[in-house]
Order: sequence, then C-alpha cells, then structure tokens
Amino acid sequence: MQQSEERKKQEQIENLKKKIMEYLFWGCLLPLGVGLRLFHLGSLSLWYDECASIELSKLVDKNLSFLSPLLNNEPPMNPLLIFIWGNILNSVRFWEKYSVWDDFAWRLLPCFWSILSIVMFYQVAKRMVDRPFTILVATFLFIISPFQIYYAQELRIYSFYVLLNLIGLYFLLRILSGNLWKDWVGLGVIFVLLMYSHYFSVWAIFVTNLFILILMALGRRDLFRKWFWTNFIAGLLVLPAVYLAWYFHEIVSGIRYVWYPNPTIKTGLITWKNFFAGYTPNSSVYWIMFVLSFLLFFWGLWSYRRQPENGLYSFFMSLLPIFGNVLFWGARHFSFYEHRLFIFSGVVALFVIAQGIHGIRFYPTRILILIMFTILTVVCLKDYYQLKLHPIDMHRLGVYDKVDFRSCADWIRRNYKEGDIIIYPSHFMVPSMRYYLNGFPQCRVGMSAIDVQVHIDSFGNTTLLAHHGLLPEPIEQATKKYHRLWFLETHGLTFEYKPHTEPLRKYLEENWKGVDRVSFWGLSATLYQRKTKE
Repeated sequence: MQQSEERKKQEQIENLKKKIMEYLFWGCLLPLGVGLRLFHLGSLSLWYDECASIELSKLVDKNLSFLSPLLNNEPPMNPLLIFIWGNILNSVRFWEKYSVWDDFAWRLLPCFWSILSIVMFYQVAKRMVDRPFTILVATFLFIISPFQIYYAQELRIYSFYVLLNLIGLYFLLRILSGNLWKDWVGLGVIFVLLMYSHYFSVWAIFVTNLFILILMALGRRDLFRKWFWTNFIAGLLVLPAVYLAWYFHEIVSGIRYVWYPNPTIKTGLITWKNFFAGYTPNSSVYWIMFVLSFLLFFWGLWSYRRQPENGLYSFFMSLLPIFGNVLFWGARHFSFYEHRLFIFSGVVALFVIAQGIHGIRFYPTRILILIMFTILTVVCLKDYYQLKLHPIDMHRLGVYDKVDFRSCADWIRRNYKEGDIIIYPSHFMVPSMRYYLNGFPQCRVGMSAIDVQVHIDSFGNTTLLAHHGLLPEPIEQATKKYHRLWFLETHGLTFEYKPHTEPLRKYLEENWKGVDRVSFWGLSATLYQRKTKE
C-alpha cells in the first residue's frame, strides 16, 4: 500500500515536471526562437544564392523546365517552393517591391521552416533524451544556434532540409518502438522528399539505413520486411533525382578550375566548430566552444549507454557524413565540400551535447556550463547580426558577405537616364542586380572571349550559363551604343576575381570619364560618361 502511494506520488511529480516543461517551451523557448529568426530578417538585401533561387523558380512552367539539368543544376524542390511562395507574395503584396519589407517577406519562407523545425526538434527531443531538463537544454541550444539562425534567414533549402530530417528522425524513433507501417510510409516519403530537396541527402538516407541494418544484425529482424519495401519503393521514386544528381556530378567532374581547396581532417573539425559558433571570426570564442562541445559530445555518448540505439544513431549521423565527405572530396581533383551541407549533423549533435550536460552529476556545474555555452553563443550571434564573417575561406566555405545590392540598385534607379547601362565584372552580381534592377539594361562584362571560356571551364554547363546570362560579354561590344555606364565592383569577402576586374577598370579609365562614385556595404558603383573625341 505504501509502495503504491509512493509510486503514485512519483508519477504526479513526473507529470508536474512535464507540464512545467510544456509551459516553458511554448511560453518561453518557442517565442525566443521565433524572435531570433525574425530579428534583422529583411535588413540585408538578397544576395547571390538567394536571387539565384528566385531566378531558378522562373523555370517552373508548363514545360517543367526546372527539371532540366541543362537549365537547373539544383534539386527541383527549392525552385518549386520559391515559385509557390512568390505567387503567394504577388497575390497579397501591399508593400513596395524590392524594399526591406519585400526582402523580409521573401525570407519568411525559410524562417517559417526553421520555426517549424523548433517544434519538431522539441518533439524529437522528448524521444531522444529522457529528462525534462535535458529536453529543454537541447531545444534551447537548437533555438540559439547561430548556424541554424543563419540558414533560417537565407532564401535557400537548408532550413526546409533540417525540418525534413527531423520529421524523418521522428518516424524512425516511432518505428523502433512500434514498427508500424504508417511510420515506415512516413519515413519513405521523407526519403523521397530529401532526395528532391538536396542531393547530399544521400548521406542522411545512407546513415539511417546503415543504422537500421546494424539493429537488424543485432537482433531486430522484425524490421527487415518493412525496411525492404520502404527502400524499394522510395528507391524507384527517387530515380529521376538520382539521374539529376549523376548529371550534376558529371558536370562537376569536368570542371577545370577548383572552387575550394580539398578538405582535410581539419576542415571537418572546422565544420564541427561552425555548428555551434557559426561563421564568427572571434577565435577566442570559437576555440572554447569547439573544445567544450567535443568534450560534452563524447561525454553525452557515454551517457547514452542506457539508450544504446539513440547513442549509436547520434554517433553515426553526427560524424559520418562530415568525415566521409572529407575522405571523398579530399581524394578528388575538384572539391564540393561546404560546411552547410552537413547542417543536420549539427542538429543531431545537440541531442548528445544536452545528454552530456545532463550526465554531469554535480547540478551547479551543469548550470555553469550551460551559462558559459549560452554566453559564448550570444557573442557569436552578435557577430552574425553585425555581418562579421571569418576572413579565412576554409572557415566559411561557400559563404560570403551579403552585399547591399538593394541600396545600390535604389541609387542607380533614382539617377538612371536613357542611354545608360549597368555593367559588372563578376557572375556574383548577375542574379541580384537583375532581380533588383529588373528591366534595366545591364550586362556582365569581360575583356575578351577568353573570359567566356575561363568561366565555362570554371562552372561547366554552357547552356545553363548562357540561359541565365552568366557569361561575360566583351566590354567594348557591350557598351558601344551607350553614352553612360554604371560600373559595379564588390569588395570584402566576395568571390570577385581581382585580376579580372583590374583590366576592365583600366579600360574604363582610358576610354570613359568618371563622373561619380558611391559605396555601399561590400559594393561600390562608379558612373562613367563616354569621353568625347578631341
């Protein structure tokens, strides 16, 4: 009788803890996550990758051009989602186009996926870790992560990719406890959506299946039949995506000039650091976060010994995609290794780190470490909101300054006259300037046809480059019928090739007269007028 009352009292305490946890999540953590993702959402203009996404969404037509590898080198999900979102914005837009509010509205799409990911992360955390305190810690770390916030505020596929993976993990955890067909169907649907969202999702799918195979080898043979049919049907459905991925791989294999240095073990460790510190240049902060996160991660794995299935999955998903790609791209002549490709590995690592914090027996030490991690993260968040990126390329592979194209375009629009043309030397500017100055004469320029071949050798897929206006036109030919031109140059952390820009500037100084020059964040615009013959 006494034991029954004690058990009842214990259940009441546990139910009270769960209620408090729910109140803290919905009343505190979720609003915090929403606020961090909405803060400064439209302050920066849409940069290269984002405007390229909008450009590719124009391929969603009755001919299904967005599925053509000749015109689109990305998986089709992102153009499709942005096409739908763009139509929604066009139907409700009551604000000025190309304004701060317009950019805010565009970025609400990835922000929305990221907010849903917070809710999904919390639901998964309740199955991945076993204590209310640990669940809240894991969710809190996900909410304040600079890496997650960065991609919650970028009009790309990555926040949607995180959401899909979290839903897939949720189905996987339900399969381990119930092995129901409806959960296998859900996991299969996620596999298909992942492949059409990002080709690198093959690693997430591979790790999930490797994990299930290990469980079957260890005795969970009841999973085999449903696992087989799920992968068989999903495999048939993703065949078009596999073909598109293969086609893109063939293009990459033919590229002559590398984009990034080949990754090493150090590159993989930098990826790990970025999961928690973002792209901050503050080495004194990110070194501490790197060491602290690694120690907590491996202590968390040890703490998972009572939940070996969760620990095994977390170990593989957190580390295998990163270091598997280090080995793969480290052996190729051309590397496509970028830190953002492994964003879900960073998500899974947070479960383990929270478990590691919980594994510290002395309660005040837990709180002290959590406070330290929070303070360090706040410093990194401050750097993100202040546009501070690490100056070394290997620390931010594929990430550059979000140049203020919007303000530059506004200035040109106000001062534009008939007979003007806007020119720029870098493909980096093409999508953004064509978006913000839609309908204005503009052109990417080079000195000669050699520049065209260099760009083809750097990116391949000539049809795509020509269709989207990314190939340079000789400057003399591009400007011959114009009286004035606006020459745009980027500076700072962008991928403008200076040896290509300097001959163009020299040509302009010899043949045109500089009239005005205005600088913006990461960008300058010089107005030239054709020199009259004496």
